[in-house]
Amino acid sequence: MAALLSLAACSRNSGTDEPAPQPLSSPVGKWKYTGRKYINGANGTVFNPQTASNCEGQDTFVFKADGTAVETWHSLSGSNCVVDDTRNYTYSYNAQTKELTLTQGGGTPKTHEVVRLDNNTFEYVYNIYDENSDGTPDKEVYIWTRTN
Repeated sequence: MAALLSLAACSRNSGTDEPAPQPLSSPVGKWKYTGRKYINGANGTVFNPQTASNCEGQDTFVFKADGTAVETWHSLSGSNCVVDDTRNYTYSYNAQTKELTLTQGGGTPKTHEVVRLDNNTFEYVYNIYDENSDGTPDKEVYIWTRTN
């Protein structure tokens, strides 16, 4: 009887569980900013998630196969959403260590921890500081969603 119940349970779940997204070896593509979250440095929990405003949702990060990237930021000017800043980078991504290195205009390279990179979502640690004032540095994570 236990074996039959076990088989019945397996057949009920068969095909309903979605497979986990597969990590990518490169961020190549166009990504749209969808928000940010913080990872608590003391216990690893996520707190203060924020969804991008309509204007922020127009921000993009385009990674090209030639190792260059363009980040475009928007802001409100009155009631109009306008391009606020465009940054050009060279980049490298190490899939084993999950590290993205960005170099802007020949300046000093800055390495970021990649929290998630799959077909739909790209999350990386933008900054580290004590967001919740508990004495432990927290990770500010930017969240991007693939647009192509």
